[in-house]
Amino acid sequence: MLDNKLANMFLMEIEEMIVELEEGLVSLEKNPLNYGLINQIFRAAHTIKGGAGMAGYFLIVDFVHVMEDILDKLRSKKLTVTKEMISELLKAVDVVKQMKNEISSKDSIDENPSYQIIQDNLKKLLQNKEEIKESLPEILVEKQYEIILKLKPDGLKLNFDPNPLIEEISKIGKITSVINPDPTLWNILLKTKEPISAIKNIFLFISDDISITIQEISGNAVIPAKAEIQSDSTTLEKKAEANFSDKKIGEILLEEGKITEDVLQDALSKQVSFRESKSSSFIRVDTEKLDKLVNLVGELVTGVSQISGAAHRVKEKYIADTDSDDLVTSIESLDQISRDLQEQVMLVRMVPVEFTFNRFQRLVRDIANELGKKINLEMSGTETELDKNVIERLSDPLNHLIRNCVDHGIETPEERRRFGKDETGKIFLKAMQKGGNIIIEISDDGKGINRAKICEAARKNGLIAGDGSQLTDNQILNLIFEPGISTAEKITDLSGRGVGMDVVRRNIEDLRGRIDISSIVGKGTTFTIWLPLTLAIIDGMNVQVGTEILTVPLLSIIEQIRPKKKDIKTVEGKGELVNVRGTYFPLVRLHELFHFQTDYIDPTKALVLVLESEGRHFCLMVDNVLGEQQAVIKALDKNFIKIDGISGATILGDGKISLILDIHRLEKIAFNKT
Repeated sequence: MLDNKLANMFLMEIEEMIVELEEGLVSLEKNPLNYGLINQIFRAAHTIKGGAGMAGYFLIVDFVHVMEDILDKLRSKKLTVTKEMISELLKAVDVVKQMKNEISSKDSIDENPSYQIIQDNLKKLLQNKEEIKESLPEILVEKQYEIILKLKPDGLKLNFDPNPLIEEISKIGKITSVINPDPTLWNILLKTKEPISAIKNIFLFISDDISITIQEISGNAVIPAKAEIQSDSTTLEKKAEANFSDKKIGEILLEEGKITEDVLQDALSKQVSFRESKSSSFIRVDTEKLDKLVNLVGELVTGVSQISGAAHRVKEKYIADTDSDDLVTSIESLDQISRDLQEQVMLVRMVPVEFTFNRFQRLVRDIANELGKKINLEMSGTETELDKNVIERLSDPLNHLIRNCVDHGIETPEERRRFGKDETGKIFLKAMQKGGNIIIEISDDGKGINRAKICEAARKNGLIAGDGSQLTDNQILNLIFEPGISTAEKITDLSGRGVGMDVVRRNIEDLRGRIDISSIVGKGTTFTIWLPLTLAIIDGMNVQVGTEILTVPLLSIIEQIRPKKKDIKTVEGKGELVNVRGTYFPLVRLHELFHFQTDYIDPTKALVLVLESEGRHFCLMVDNVLGEQQAVIKALDKNFIKIDGISGATILGDGKISLILDIHRLEKIAFNKT
C-alpha cells in the first residue's frame, strides 16, 4: 500500500463500484443488448482498476484488467452476453469484494489460488470468443497522437488539474511533448502502440466542460474522445460552426449518415444521465461524526427545553412582568429553532433503501439458478428513506426472508405450470412511509404456507398440544417465528433446520419494529415489517415507580389498566397472573425487579401496562403513568455501565435522567429466560 489517505479513498469508492458492477451484471443478463448498460459496467470496472493502481493494490489491477477486457469486447460487439459469462463475471466481482475485505482488515492482499482459477476462467471466455462483424470500420492503431484538452468558457471555475490525466496517459506510451500556451489549453504529444480505445478510456469521466480531441499526427484524422466514430476534417469544421448555430453536433452527424438515430438517442440519454448525476453535489462524511452531531443537537434541544421550563416558572412568579413575557417568547422561538435543527440533522442520516434492496437481485438470481427456478424480483418505493443505522441492521433479516421466499415460497417451473401459473415466479419488495414509520413488504406469488405442516412441527417441538385446531390462523402463522419450526421437507444448505425466522423477529424487534405475516395457500405469502424512521429518537411513555421516572417504548404498550381484586390470581409455579378480558397474563412488579422503594405494592391501587414482547404478552406494574414523550436516546454503556433490562437513557425537560426499558430483556429477566 502506498498511502493511507489514498487507500481510505479507494475503499470508499470501491464499495459503490462493486455494487454498480453487481447490479449492472444481473440486469445485463436480462437485457443483453443494452450497450448503455455495458458501458456503465465497463466504467465501474475501469474506476476500480484506476483507483487500485493509484493506491498501490496491483493484484486488483491485474485481476480487474481481465474483466475489463471482456467488457471492452462486449461493448465493441466482439463478444455476446451469455449466462456463463455473467456467472463468471459475478464470481470475479466476489473476488474483488474479498480483496477489498482483506485491505480493510489488514491493509494488504494475499495471493490466493482460487483468484487465479477465476481469472483463468475469464481468460478462457476471451480465447473462445465468437467474432462478430462490426457495423463500424475498425480504427487502425497509430504510433503518434496529438491530444488537445480545451476548457470551455466557464471551465476555469473547475480548478482543473491536468497532471493526473497526463500521468495516466504516460502509462500507455511515451509523452514527447506537453505545451500549455494558456490556462485553458494543453497540447500533448503521445507515442504508443496501444489502440485508440485505450486513450479514450482515460477520459471516460472528464466533465463536459472540458473539450477533448485526439488527433492522429500522420493521418490528420481527429477523433473525439467520447465518440464511437471517426470524423473527417469537414465534419469537424461543421461541428465548430454548430457552436454558433441552432444545429447540434448530433444532428449534423445524423444528416451526414455518420451515425444512426439509435446511436444518437443512446448518446443523448447518457448526456442527460450525466447532467442529472452532476445536478446535486455530495460529500462523504464519517458516520461517527454524524452520530456525534445528532447527540450534540439532542443535548441542545434538551438544554433549551430546560431553559423553557425555567422561564415559564419565572413567568408564573412574575406574571405582570413584561420582561418575563419577552424572555418566554424569545426562549419559545429558540426552542422551535433547536427542534427544526434537530429534524434537519436527523434527515442527514436518512438514506434511500434502494442501495440495500438492489443487493437482493444477485441473491435471488444465484439461489434461483441453484434450485432450478425462474424468479423475478420486483421492487418499488426504493426512494423511501430510512436511518442509515436501521438499514445496516435490517439487511440480515431481509436477506433471510427473501431466501425463504425463493426456497419455500416459489414453486419450480413444472409445479407452477401444473397449477396454471406463469413458470416464472415473482417476489415483490416494497417500501413506503406511513406516519412516523417505514413499512417494508416482502411477498411472493408462490404456494403459500401449509398450516398443517406448521402445527405438526410445533407439536413435535412441544410448542402446542393436539392438532392446533384451537389456534387462530394468525397464531398458527406466527409459530414459524418460534425456534426449531420449519416446513421444509428436507434439510439443505439454504434452509430446513428451523433456524433463522426466530432471529429475524428478534432482530426486527431490537430495531423497535414488528413483523406481521399473512398467507393464502396457492396464492403466496406476505411479510410486513414496521420500523421507526430512526433509532436515535424513541416515542415513549413516562411512568413513575417510587421516586424514579422511567420510559417505556410506546410501540410495546398494548394498553393500560387498573385491575380489580378478582382479576389478580396467584398460580403455583407461575406467579401472579392478571385477567385481561378473559386472558391471563403474567404480572411483573417493576419495583421488585429493580429494587425501587414505593408505596404502591397493591396492583389494584397501582397501574398495569399490558406489553408485547416477541409475540408474547405480559403485564408491568407501575405507580403512575405521566404521559408520552419523544426521547433522544443516550447509550449507557458508552457513558456509564451496561444495565441489564435497560436499553439507554434520556434527559427529561426538568433535567432529570429517565432510564429507557428494554422490554425484551425485561421479560427474559423477569421469567428467568436465557
